[in-house]
Amino acid sequence: MPGDCTLAPKAKRFSLGEKLKLALPRERFPDFSRFAAYDVGVDAAKFAYFALSIVWRGAVHEWSFSTALTPHVSTSDRIGR
Repeated sequence: MPGDCTLAPKAKRFSLGEKLKLALPRERFPDFSRFAAYDVGVDAAKFAYFALSIVWRGAVHEWSFSTALTPHVSTSDRIGR
């Protein structure tokens, strides 16, 4: 369904959050609960690709906070070999 899972700043609702509120967690911990992607209708492969793309973008950019620089991840390292 188009627009079903949007993270737009002006969105009136957060579909994934709504689904998680209704779903039963697989495990509960004091600080968080663990859910299975298929229980809430999430394509795990697409979600993992999205999450890793955020990590990748954060790693290839040199971020500065005040006068300190964050560690830079080398993109020339071979991943998965």
